[in-house]
Amino acid sequence: MRFVFALTTLSLALMGCNGGEDFSDATVPGCPAGAPCDQTVRGEVFVELTGPKISNVGYRCTGTEVVFFTSDSERTTTDTDGEATVIPPYTALCPASSREIEFFLGNGLFEGNKITLGSFLFPQQLRKDNFQVTVADLILPPTRSAVDDSVLYRSALLQALDNDGDADNEVSIQTRSAAELELGTGVDINDVIDENAGDIPSQPFDGYSDYNAFVLAWQDLLDNVDAALAAESKDSVARFEADTTAYEARITQAANRTRAGLYLLESAGECLLVDNCDFRADDGSRFALAMNSLVLPTGKVLAGGQLIRSTDTESEVDFVGLQSTASLSDTLLLVNSDTLTETVQLTGAGIGDTPPSNTDAQLQGRILGQTIYTGISTGGGSDFDLDYPNTAYTVQGNEKGEVAGELLGRAVPRPDDGDPGTSESPMPVRGTKTGSVEIALDASVLASVVGDYRVSLMRPCVGESDDGSECESIPNPTLEIGANYPESITRGSTTVDITTERVREDENDLADFCLSIGSDGLITAGDNGACGTANEVGMVTRTLPDSNSVNVFLRLAPGLDVRGVAPHYNVEIQGRIDLDGTCSPMYRLGDANFDDQIRAGWVDLQFLPAIQRSGWSSQESPADLERLVFASLQSGAVQFAEEGCIP
Repeated sequence: MRFVFALTTLSLALMGCNGGEDFSDATVPGCPAGAPCDQTVRGEVFVELTGPKISNVGYRCTGTEVVFFTSDSERTTTDTDGEATVIPPYTALCPASSREIEFFLGNGLFEGNKITLGSFLFPQQLRKDNFQVTVADLILPPTRSAVDDSVLYRSALLQALDNDGDADNEVSIQTRSAAELELGTGVDINDVIDENAGDIPSQPFDGYSDYNAFVLAWQDLLDNVDAALAAESKDSVARFEADTTAYEARITQAANRTRAGLYLLESAGECLLVDNCDFRADDGSRFALAMNSLVLPTGKVLAGGQLIRSTDTESEVDFVGLQSTASLSDTLLLVNSDTLTETVQLTGAGIGDTPPSNTDAQLQGRILGQTIYTGISTGGGSDFDLDYPNTAYTVQGNEKGEVAGELLGRAVPRPDDGDPGTSESPMPVRGTKTGSVEIALDASVLASVVGDYRVSLMRPCVGESDDGSECESIPNPTLEIGANYPESITRGSTTVDITTERVREDENDLADFCLSIGSDGLITAGDNGACGTANEVGMVTRTLPDSNSVNVFLRLAPGLDVRGVAPHYNVEIQGRIDLDGTCSPMYRLGDANFDDQIRAGWVDLQFLPAIQRSGWSSQESPADLERLVFASLQSGAVQFAEEGCIP
């Protein structure tokens, strides 16, 4: 890997190059003038730039003037504490102390000679160690820009510099091999850009009348790049496509996959302590909201959780979720996919004595970086200010995470028309990304998983009257017990050893159901257990060619408005489908679990168990069996096979 120090700090860098200096927690191989510096890049924060993925693109993390370049190979290095860590291909690495990463083309030696692609800001409070970004995230951070000309032209230039001869794979920007570096031969496109900086347009990606004008502005630089490559007998660069269709497809695919993933939506806990975000109802009720969410590449949001209302003397709870029109837009705003309004509908399930209509509210917000912020200020500033203390960006009103409307029969904002001095306060809600998915799926493996599958959710038998006819032995019990089932369940004075299982039925008495996996990796379910595409419920998250398998994540919560026809509402399933196994079974994640053929697990802690509990003979003193069944409905094993195939 090459390195460069900015000239303004070169003398300081040489003075500090004494075998132990790490330049603000980040070092690079080699040193200027052969000084004996530490030769290992260090850090804890991984950043994958995609749309497309690129090798040999430059980047610089704040806190150091050292420049690094991404690689198409996996590299082993250390973090700032000296612990071993692996840098995946096409990934940048920054120290945890960094506030920002800048991506660019050129060798970075002179500030004016590089082509800046933009920057991504790291949150300083809600810290994370992995980020997936596209060029659309680099223009006005921490927002994601729409796929306009400025975004497309950045992607176009990167792909125009690709010289590996394959326009469909990752972008490879020519660099020198280790042998060429030693011999002083070869060519690096970034050096050619630096040597021909006069050919860089004054406004690299903006101000063009059309695409043809943009292409023309870059011809001289590309001519010089090709000349340098030809002099070293290297392949020429791809240059520009006739139009932007291919570029738009790649950036859109990357944008869709990077917005996909797991999110947690919850009410802002600090508002229990801060006077200026009082969202109590007239009777003094306070609210707490927590919803697990899965966002699909299509933008569809699958969410569900609990809403709790409490006073000093009582509390009330209901399962709440979003409608089937809930979506996350291309710019990461919550929107109604039918009306395109910038709110999504939050409704209640009406479990127990709570009518469904008691919750009918609107949720709004925009993901900035990887979080929906409330904008509520505490002593040190708002949650956004604490994460991004140095940005001039201001969170707009429609970007703040808020819920307003009817919550468990109480109005929020709090209505008080008789007092014009009262300001209404919607409930602040924060959302943050907790899990990401693979950006580029292997096409051949993905093609192998396309089709229909039959699913049964198995639960432990706990002594119900029909267990004799419904229960069967747990397969592979030595490994399944402890993974999918406990050894025993105790409720009250009754203990049941778990040795058998039965098929779980949902609230509509549906047992097994069909799932369909499409060519794009989207997983759907038909109505009432049938195969079909009526309800989007999950996705392929990763392809594993070496084992001919795929990871999937499902959240069977396509919208409370379709609850009556959606199978096993609110169940979550994570698993790995074995495409070499008989009938393509699904096992638990992790190589060891996969090798041991431990079936995937499912979980539902808040929906069907709550419905069963609402029917107890006594809420204060339920029978032991009622409590045992309640426990058995919360988790179990997944029986999964190709439709029509008998394992």
